[in-house]
Amino acid sequence: MRSIVLLIALLTAWHPAFAQPSPLDTTFVSTPPYGVFSWDWEITRSFNSIDDPFVNHVSDIVSKSVLPIGLGVPGGMLASANLQWFTRDAVQNRYLAETGALALASEAGTVVMVVALKQLTTRERPYLAHPGEIVGRVDEILSSFPSGHAAVSASMATMLSLRYPRWYVIAPSALWSLAVSCSRMHLGVHYFTDVLAGTVFGGGMALLVYSLRTEILPHMEFMLPAPPPSAEEQNAKIRAAAESLPLGFSATPNGASLNFSLPIGW
Repeated sequence: MRSIVLLIALLTAWHPAFAQPSPLDTTFVSTPPYGVFSWDWEITRSFNSIDDPFVNHVSDIVSKSVLPIGLGVPGGMLASANLQWFTRDAVQNRYLAETGALALASEAGTVVMVVALKQLTTRERPYLAHPGEIVGRVDEILSSFPSGHAAVSASMATMLSLRYPRWYVIAPSALWSLAVSCSRMHLGVHYFTDVLAGTVFGGGMALLVYSLRTEILPHMEFMLPAPPPSAEEQNAKIRAAAESLPLGFSATPNGASLNFSLPIGW
């Protein structure tokens, strides 16, 4: 967690080099950045320079997938668990619903953090800052830093991977998050450092929510199915069921005997 906080601080501290220039600086718009941050520009331009109708269409679809997937996957988890679509096992349904709730909490925290940072940094979008160098394939509002799409996708991918640490969950989640980040650079609306910071912020928020899950989940109980019975409750039900049986088996010092009795209420 300390390393994540340090990386966030460094990314935020580096941002002034990319801040929107003064109105008196007329060279910024036509001149790409040089020096220590030239690699950021080169990576961004390399993705944006790919001009193919199929790639453009795929990038647009992947970029727009953040909202339906970001809300649909956690919502589907909650619905399937509460309605018992896949299993009636109380433990599995409870865990699935808690995963969906934690993913929503992580995404909500990520959105709040990203919007606040955008208001503080006001970094201009690449296609607006460099219209002659970067092709803007979509129009976006708010500032460029950090990437909200990258942050939300990383938040959900991280939470799913933490809750279900299996390759068939981690690999698709990571690939989807990576594809979202690449699509944002290809569309010309984010620099590489924007999506890098967004990924760190989103993943860090997921780790924070996951570490505080025992404190967060009680406040989200209204959307969760009933918790599975405890071991004591299960044993009590077994004893009650055994005591209600009409046939009973008992052992005495002189040997075993089979007793027949009717429980009260029969």
